[in-house]
Amino acid sequence: MARELEIAIRAMSGPFEWGKRDCCLAAWSAFVTANGLDIAPPYFGKYQDRKGAISILRSHGGMLLMARDLSAWLQLIPGTGAAGEIGVVSDRSGGNVMGFGIGGGHWAAKTRAGLTITRKLLDGSWSCPKQ
Repeated sequence: MARELEIAIRAMSGPFEWGKRDCCLAAWSAFVTANGLDIAPPYFGKYQDRKGAISILRSHGGMLLMARDLSAWLQLIPGTGAAGEIGVVSDRSGGNVMGFGIGGGHWAAKTRAGLTITRKLLDGSWSCPKQ
């Protein structure tokens, strides 16, 4: 848990910024770092504000469906909610955000207020296939 928490803190600290350091891209940054990947999601650099982010989410049918599409594109496998996985979680306001598994059933997520920790995994997490 300590390694994943350190990765999450590095990826999710600093100010919230749409298209650079928002819930999706911060979780993605933590996930690729933890798993040694070097690939940007297809929506990276495609939006700079809330309106643009919502447009991308709507084009996929929402956060969960976007996460499923991204996971299929990357050939990720369904996860178990383990440390180092990426998933869709519920934040403190009841919204859906991308989260990064830090272990023990806990998920780190980037919010406007900063890094938050939750145990509310929604309907999906994904991991890299074992090499």
